[in-house]
Amino acid sequence: MPHLPYAQDDDDEFRHPTEGWLLLDRTIAFDSWISWRHALPADRNGRTLLHESAAALIRALAERLHAIHQRLPGYADLDDSPFVFPRWWDPDPESEWHSGGRCLFRVEGHSADAILTAALSSRSNCLRLSSASGGLLEAELVTTDKDSACPPVPSLPAFRSRSRGSRRKRLPPPL
Repeated sequence: MPHLPYAQDDDDEFRHPTEGWLLLDRTIAFDSWISWRHALPADRNGRTLLHESAAALIRALAERLHAIHQRLPGYADLDDSPFVFPRWWDPDPESEWHSGGRCLFRVEGHSADAILTAALSSRSNCLRLSSASGGLLEAELVTTDKDSACPPVPSLPAFRSRSRGSRRKRLPPPL
C-alpha cells in the first residue's frame, strides 16, 4: 500500500532519511531532469538502506550535474530527461559506489566531449569528470577542504529551511 497519494504502488516511492516519503520521480536538484529514480537502486529493499550522508552527497552531485546540463545546447527545449545513469548509489557498504558522491552517466544527444567542455565553462563546479567506455562519463564530487574554492556539500538545498512549519504569508508589494 503506497504512502503517497500520487504513487501507483510501493515501487513508485521511497523513504528519504530526512524528508520522509518521496516519489522516485521527484527531482533531486530543483528544476532539473535528474530524479531519485536515477540515483537509487530499482530494488525496493535496497532503497530502504539509503542513509543521510549518501542522500546529501547524491543531492550535491545532482546539483552540480544540473549546472553543467544547463550549459548544453537544447536544454530549454527538452520534454523528457536525457540522462542515463548506469551506476550511482549502491546500498552495499563494501561497494565503491556506496558514498553517493560518484556516478556513471551520459546525456542523450550530447557527446562526452561536449559535456566535458560544458563542465570546463562552468565556474567552480567542483566535479572530477572522466571519460569511461561507450560515451559514458564518471562524475565524482571533489573532496573539499577549508582552502578549496568548492563549497561544502550541503545537507539541504539552499532554497529550503530546516523548519517544517507553515510558510509565512507574503506581504503585498509597497505602493
